[in-house]
Amino acid sequence: MSINSSRPTFFTSSADLVIDLGMGLGSLKSQLRIPAGKPVLAVATHVHVDHIGSFHEFRDPVGP
Repeated sequence: MSINSSRPTFFTSSADLVIDLGMGLGSLKSQLRIPAGKPVLAVATHVHVDHIGSFHEFRDPVGP
């Protein structure tokens, strides 16, 4: 599960899902410790600054 209860993160053996990416004030990806090369689906539920701040850290972010 997540590093913080307001940011759901689900880890599986084949891919990880991160929902709402926070403010982007620090590196979210490094906090999640996702192994290099593992697929990550980064999803924003809506476009507010507290949900899209770390979008740039993920290769294929998804959102409105």
